[in-house]
Amino acid sequence: RDDVVVLTSTSESIWTDIARIEKDFKTLSDKYGPEQVDKNYIITRGSLTKGLSEATSETSADQETTRNGFQLEAIYSSAMKAYPIDLGLGLRYDRDAINVSSNSSFTILNTRLMLVGELQYNFEYVGKLNGNFYTGAAVGYGKSSSTVEETSSTGPATLLPCVRVGFRQDFETYNMLYEAAMESLTMSEKFEDGTTQKTNLVNVKFSLGVRF
Repeated sequence: RDDVVVLTSTSESIWTDIARIEKDFKTLSDKYGPEQVDKNYIITRGSLTKGLSEATSETSADQETTRNGFQLEAIYSSAMKAYPIDLGLGLRYDRDAINVSSNSSFTILNTRLMLVGELQYNFEYVGKLNGNFYTGAAVGYGKSSSTVEETSSTGPATLLPCVRVGFRQDFETYNMLYEAAMESLTMSEKFEDGTTQKTNLVNVKFSLGVRF
């Protein structure tokens, strides 16, 4: 594993072939970063979120809501050989607090657990910054649960899509990730009495992650 095997018809040309391979590998590393060549990683990411817009069925028009929360992610990511693209798959946990202002104010707690897949495109490595900028998108599907006072509801949650931009900073044994993202979520939750409530949500979030 991680070795280079050179097959050649003459012993005289082997040194030329080795030099050419080393040059190609160095070119790829310089362009996409020393840690960006045909490897697998674990990414952990924490995010602070704020709802930008929200539309919920079965609610009165005079209700005003503000939504804030956090997200935790664990992603298994693979860098594609010879391409500046990473593919990832993992789990994401969300927790939001929704403050509702109307005739009587109250708070709704909403949690989501989703399986997420992501694709990331890496721009050229910037030696002076010891890292590279990137952009990416993610989709996800899972379960949403909401609780208000003694009433609860559950149902499917869909993430489609999440779009992010970020910067990866390289250190000796790990990478730091700094990201900003916008995402669209749809939740369809059913209450105990059979009533279904559908929520369309747009979030903005800022994330800090570690890749190792």
